[in-house]
Amino acid sequence: MEIHPGEGNLKSIDAAANNKGHKPADNQFAAILKKSIESTSNTGAVSRKAARLRNAPEIFAGLSEGFSASAAGGVDVVYQFNITGEQAGAWNVTVKNGTCKVCEGNHNSPTVTLRMSGKTLVALINGELGGMRAYLTGKIKVSGDFSEVSRIPELFSFE
Repeated sequence: MEIHPGEGNLKSIDAAANNKGHKPADNQFAAILKKSIESTSNTGAVSRKAARLRNAPEIFAGLSEGFSASAAGGVDVVYQFNITGEQAGAWNVTVKNGTCKVCEGNHNSPTVTLRMSGKTLVALINGELGGMRAYLTGKIKVSGDFSEVSRIPELFSFE
């Protein structure tokens, strides 16, 4: 499944999450985003480092340090990150039964693939850009099991 911004006229996260006049894909996406936003604001997950992260390799090198094994019990997902632009590269993150493995390169069968520029990734991690805004404005492209994207704030923290 591939979801693209602007398809389905998503007007309001609350309205879409409550199925008020939106297409099913919009409803599903809105519910996932709403859950992710609420869990981030309620738990403080994905809080920001005092020293800002500056590039994609630095972010992926430190990703396992912010991993929450307790949130990953029973989880079996592979995130593929395809980063474009000056910081171009590919990283895959495998989370399985409370463990996390970060590898450079492409995974043969990721659960979900996220494509964005290095600049967008840095802005997301540093709290300068919200995930919902990035997605809805086309700065992030997602393919695969979109529901797994909502787990990222629970699984990783940048403090």
